[in-house]
Amino acid sequence: MYILGKAINLIVLALIAIGDFVLLFFRSPFNVFGKERPARSKKTRSGTFKLPKKNRKSYSVNLLKLLFRIARGGKNLFSKILIKKRIKAQRKRNRAAVLKQGNILRPSFGYKLKYVFIGSVFSFVFLFIPLLSYFFVSDLPSPGNLSVNYIPKTTKIYDRKGALLYEVFANQNRTVVRLSDVPKDLRDATIAIEDKDFYAHPGFDLRGITRAFITNIRKEGFQGGSTITQQLIKSAFLTPEPTIIRKVKEVALAFWAERIYSKDEILELYLNYVPYGGTAWGIQAAGDVYFGKKVKDLTLAESAFLAGLPRAPSVYSPFFGNGHLWKVRQKEVLDAMGRLGYITSQEAKKAYDEELVFRSPQVPIRAPHFVMYLRKLLIERYGLSEVERGGLQIYTTLDLEIQKEIEK
Repeated sequence: MYILGKAINLIVLALIAIGDFVLLFFRSPFNVFGKERPARSKKTRSGTFKLPKKNRKSYSVNLLKLLFRIARGGKNLFSKILIKKRIKAQRKRNRAAVLKQGNILRPSFGYKLKYVFIGSVFSFVFLFIPLLSYFFVSDLPSPGNLSVNYIPKTTKIYDRKGALLYEVFANQNRTVVRLSDVPKDLRDATIAIEDKDFYAHPGFDLRGITRAFITNIRKEGFQGGSTITQQLIKSAFLTPEPTIIRKVKEVALAFWAERIYSKDEILELYLNYVPYGGTAWGIQAAGDVYFGKKVKDLTLAESAFLAGLPRAPSVYSPFFGNGHLWKVRQKEVLDAMGRLGYITSQEAKKAYDEELVFRSPQVPIRAPHFVMYLRKLLIERYGLSEVERGGLQIYTTLDLEIQKEIEK
């Protein structure tokens, strides 16, 4: 800064000297031709007045002084620059001597830690994330295929009056239902027990993933930390093995799906996709299998029971698991609904005390010879995949009541 200030001063002095010279140059013609008021002088014997002589040497003296000051300033500036160069050269020689003696100054731990942190952040942002995107995201299925139109559906065969004779499906008995037909208690119960921040997160819960990661590191069992969106992705596209790679794919697809669908659309897809135990996939099939009801007719107690099944259907099912665990799970769901303000404590107690009547788990088949023959004809005409997954509604000319009378 000192050298810069001196340089500015020299420039200003030079401009002043040049300006003085220019003014002197342009002022001379005016001194010759311009009118100038004469100054009074002493009166001579002839009684006339004389103009005083102008001292032209003063301009030359001032110019010489300015030039001298510029030269002196330049000399001082040159001296300063020369001194700084000498100091810099001396420091360089001192460092070379230290290195030659082997007395190398090692950087401090904080200094190294700072650069380690910077390198880690740079590597994560510019190396790890792009590689992750390339290996795990580029070849993933598109969540755009998540639609009720693509969900495998059960084919149903009815008699002439609409009585159900038989259901044809591969491994997943499913009947698609719209979210508007799902009672509010069932929606609230599902959100309360599975994903209380469903309407706030972007498809994944960072806190839940961190908590699950710590649990897995401690080997206290495997936790998924999955949101409703992640569970939908896992049911629709991915295999259930508990691996880190699968979890990364699950999170990426869940985030992608949230950019395509609204929250209500994702909840509707979830209720139609996830397993509820046995061959019951989707909430409508679950309502029919466990209670023989349409989903819109389910009570609060029945809704709380069904909402707790997807976490572990084989464990909480009254048909396949422990006969009392489903009641414990139902209470967990009702308590979660109460904490979030969906129901009151009195409503929770009333629902818990309600006795649930479960339907027999047997798959009904009526007029078996007739429906098996019809199933064979359907497969020959439409193909096995379409019959087992297409959700066909087949109404026959058979009258079930008359058939029963004939069989007697």
